[in-house]
Amino acid sequence: MKKVLVVSSLCLFLGVTTAHARSYEFTVNCSSGSKVVQWGIGEIDPGKEYLRVATGTNNPGCGVSDYVPSRDSHLPVERHDGAGAVFQGAKLPALIGTAALGGVGGVLKFFGF
Repeated sequence: MKKVLVVSSLCLFLGVTTAHARSYEFTVNCSSGSKVVQWGIGEIDPGKEYLRVATGTNNPGCGVSDYVPSRDSHLPVERHDGAGAVFQGAKLPALIGTAALGGVGGVLKFFGF
């Protein structure tokens, strides 16, 4: 009985943690070349448009478009994973400015909460 309970609990835990995983992919086109930027997001998901803007901010002067496998699968990949990936997309000065203007509520709004 204990084994069944442990296995059931483990299956439930794994099902819950993987259900929230989401990935966003963008193609970045620069004069120096192109690449794919992948964002592996866990339970903190700021949304596709936020990550598109973060990708553009991290690659100034480059175009950012949706990833198209048939066109972009041969390109090199830059991957950002986990909850820390969300904060990799946020530039510190923008976060400080948002906090100064709106306090904690402004920071939460900045991240889409």
